[in-house]
Amino acid sequence: LHQHDIMQKKKRKTTEISAHEKWAKDHIAIDPETNHRVVYNVRVIIHTMSSERMKVKNILHQDQLNRMQFKILVAKLSNGIYVIPGGMWSKSADRGDPCVDDRALIETGIRCVRKHCGIDLGLCSEWAKVSQFNYRTNDKHGLLEIRTVVLLPSVSDLIPTKSSWNSMRDSIV
Repeated sequence: LHQHDIMQKKKRKTTEISAHEKWAKDHIAIDPETNHRVVYNVRVIIHTMSSERMKVKNILHQDQLNRMQFKILVAKLSNGIYVIPGGMWSKSADRGDPCVDDRALIETGIRCVRKHCGIDLGLCSEWAKVSQFNYRTNDKHGLLEIRTVVLLPSVSDLIPTKSSWNSMRDSIV
């Protein structure tokens, strides 16, 4: 019985390592310039200029009007925390190499926003990399870089034409 327990414990440990290795294979890229292991997180700022601004511009003071100019979409997590939508790059889901091609990061943003917010940004033709935050840490495998990239898509591609909107509205009503 004692030998059986030891064998089961070794088997569990092997399974845990395999799960970590599987995760690492899917989420860690190797930067060709530095040869560092890198994990990418993507955050997508989805914004809109407030339509109310035009309606109330003659009523409000200028400083109140300025505060209304910019709104961003946030996602509410199950623990009640609000975050900018996004997530971790995945080789299997997003393809590409984010170390050499920003398109892989855009695919991550599209996938994560669709999953968390139900908004499909796949039609957005213009994306801007607003900022990138790099953190370095050490784990049992050595140096690991965590790069958080903030993207800003042009959502004007998602706004339907007036005739498309009328058609959609008529089909619902």
